[in-house]
Amino acid sequence: MKKTKKRSIENSENEAPKTKVSKKSKPALKEQNKFSKDNKGGKKEFKKKSNLDQKIKDKKAGFKKGPKDKEEKKPFEKLDKQETREKQKKDRSDRKTKKLNQDVFVLGTQAKKIWEDVRKEDCPEEKKVKLAKDLHKLVKGNIKKIIFAHDTVRVVECLMALGTQEIKDALFDELKEDINEMSKSKYASFFVQKLLRYGTKEQKSAVMKAMEGKLAKLMKHKIAGVIVELAYNDYANAEQQNVMLQEFLGPEYRMFKEPELKTVEEIIKKNPEKKDELIKNLWANVDTLITKGCYNHSLVHTVIHNYLANETDMKRRAGVIESLREALPHMIHSRDGAMAALHCIWHGTTKDRKSIVKSLKTFVVKTACEQYGHLVLLAIFDAVDDTKLVGKAIISELLELPETVITDKYGVRVIKYLMAGRDKTYTYPEILTRLGMGDGNENTKKDANTKRKELIEAAAPPIMEWLRATMVTNLFDPPTTITLTAILNNLPASEKLDQIWSLLAEEASKPFISGESDSPNIVENTASQMLLKKIILKDKERHTAGVKTFSEILLNTVDQDGMEAWLTCNRGAFLMIFCWETEIGSVQEMVREKVKCLEKTLKKQKHKGGTILSEKLKK
Repeated sequence: MKKTKKRSIENSENEAPKTKVSKKSKPALKEQNKFSKDNKGGKKEFKKKSNLDQKIKDKKAGFKKGPKDKEEKKPFEKLDKQETREKQKKDRSDRKTKKLNQDVFVLGTQAKKIWEDVRKEDCPEEKKVKLAKDLHKLVKGNIKKIIFAHDTVRVVECLMALGTQEIKDALFDELKEDINEMSKSKYASFFVQKLLRYGTKEQKSAVMKAMEGKLAKLMKHKIAGVIVELAYNDYANAEQQNVMLQEFLGPEYRMFKEPELKTVEEIIKKNPEKKDELIKNLWANVDTLITKGCYNHSLVHTVIHNYLANETDMKRRAGVIESLREALPHMIHSRDGAMAALHCIWHGTTKDRKSIVKSLKTFVVKTACEQYGHLVLLAIFDAVDDTKLVGKAIISELLELPETVITDKYGVRVIKYLMAGRDKTYTYPEILTRLGMGDGNENTKKDANTKRKELIEAAAPPIMEWLRATMVTNLFDPPTTITLTAILNNLPASEKLDQIWSLLAEEASKPFISGESDSPNIVENTASQMLLKKIILKDKERHTAGVKTFSEILLNTVDQDGMEAWLTCNRGAFLMIFCWETEIGSVQEMVREKVKCLEKTLKKQKHKGGTILSEKLKK
């Protein structure tokens, strides 16, 4: 009984602290604790509390140390090169396994093993067909899962390129709903490129159809823009290209197209009441495309050209030109890009033009030799008033490699236009018509003739150096003689030019036997004789301007043997007639003197030139 009572007392004492006590009853609790310490059970209570405090401290210390500190640190092991590679491969493989679904990973691994054999060049055709079928059978139904990865997309591309038509059709049917999504993917976009390249006509049309209504948006996407450009440039027919342009005109033309209308100008002509709205929508798209830096694509060039050619709001147009002025070297390789550049030069401010000229630095020769790019240089010669800037930035660089430019089909047009201006003899009428569209623009003030003279003065020194080195060897080449005529007839008078005249006169004065092909001469050669004729006839203008004439130098250079050779051939006699027709008194007198001692030789000649010359000398 005593033991039981003792336990009950202890239990009651132990349970006492567990009861909740209000703040007001704290003094009473202190008295109770004081009382409990005095008795025997109080000692046990105090011991338990101290043990609990110790446990809490140990637990906190354990959290601070962390689980890593409890474990022994492994010693650092230095791996060699091979072991490091193997460890990296293992880690990479582990990451892939965790990232991809296990089934897709295994599927991709199996597909790549077959693909490795299919793509080999030495793989026999029969084996290749069988492996392609096995590969398609393996991936069929799961292509969407593997086409967006950088490695497994190659498997699908290979099937599209090397598979049978049946396999190609099956691939298209499985993926045709995801064409736009794939076009935006860094890796799946390559499959869309293969689809455009190897697909049937219907499949290519389906790709175009999938882009309809979303084309303007896709063009602004960095990756999808490449796909749209490929479709537009390489696979779309004329009507499809027209439709693609019209998508930039706003919501109405995304839904309802007019494939027969080629340009925005034609659309406006047909719907004049919609002009303001269409140009505004076009401007919004152009502004976004330029901001995103999408001006490397020919479709964008077409859009920009159509906008600049039809914009009447000068403020908006000025903003677009300002945004484009540094980017024109990226555009002028295409027709529409070059046409857009012409509008920028014609309507740009002096600051814009300066930036455009400077942006062409290091690209001048390349631009001059491009089919459409060379037109930009011609427009600069016409429109930019700062001839010193053009001379330093364009002409000096252009004539660093004169042989490269002059021997190029398009480069020579730049040289001819620089020297002869808008002379129809040297420049095609359609080019002159195109360049004439920029005449009378608001920012060109200097007189065209003054400007051309200043540009020729800048070009003269390097051109004369080139003439001194190569003129004689080029006198027998018909195309080059036309270029030489354009240059020689427009160079400003100087001592260096007189030296060039002397070189030409010496070559023309060399004695020859008429009709012998073994000793070629520039008098009997058709091309070079035409060059001599045009230079001599230009002497009338030179004499009026009070400068030295080529006729004087020629007649002073030719000796009696040379003159006799001239008179014995038809074209040589005509050279004397051309000199006579300059109507310069001193030249006509020199002609009489030269022929006087050879009158008997002249009378013996039965060719037309000799007859005409004799008649002229009798007057």
